[in-house]
Amino acid sequence: MPLLVLGEVVEPEDACVLGARLGLRGNSLGAHASDLILKRVIALVFSYEVRDRTEFERVYGPSGEWAEFFRQGRGYIGTELLRDVEAPGRYLVIDRWESADAYNAFVEARREEYMERVDATRFHYDSELRFGTFETLS
Repeated sequence: MPLLVLGEVVEPEDACVLGARLGLRGNSLGAHASDLILKRVIALVFSYEVRDRTEFERVYGPSGEWAEFFRQGRGYIGTELLRDVEAPGRYLVIDRWESADAYNAFVEARREEYMERVDATRFHYDSELRFGTFETLS
């Protein structure tokens, strides 16, 4: 599985930084609401086709296993999970961080654990497509 280094795709064995899932928590702005008003944040957006919706939502949702992992990182804002109403097996996962630097620092420091999680959760979806890394505009 290729890994994301903010804008470029690299193979796992060559990556010094790994992709992550980001997004919003609870009140849609997480614990950093006051800091985000004037800041740009990054959002990584992924699309998934899944068979077992309940299990996918448990692992990839805002309080799921991936979000719990990312909450250990400084600058993580949260994860938003969206289900397509016209194709219920299709989801968007939006992961948000305060900055590209915060994202890169976390995934670089946690590379081995990240790869273990990728391997352990890969069976929860049939396909994954990364739409891109986006930033908020002021």
